[in-house]
Amino acid sequence: MLASMAGYSPLTDLRRVDVPVWLVNGRRDPLRLDERRYVGSRPGVRLHVVRRAGHDVNMHAPVAFNRVLLDALHALAPRERLAPVLG
Repeated sequence: MLASMAGYSPLTDLRRVDVPVWLVNGRRDPLRLDERRYVGSRPGVRLHVVRRAGHDVNMHAPVAFNRVLLDALHALAPRERLAPVLG
């Protein structure tokens, strides 16, 4: 597995995507070391740090994690709704 990951860069992949990106980290996640590099890797990346959560944010703080997901859905929803089709 390590051989197949040689040269892999998630930052490179992140720079290639052309969609909104929301990063969700737990405050106690030991893997947050480079989160600012990810945020700075492309314009518009949003960082959400969930208090009292570790690496598995959705397991450690499910309510807070779901709030971030709902906020993302609300923020990314189309501004105009299609009028209902009358039968």
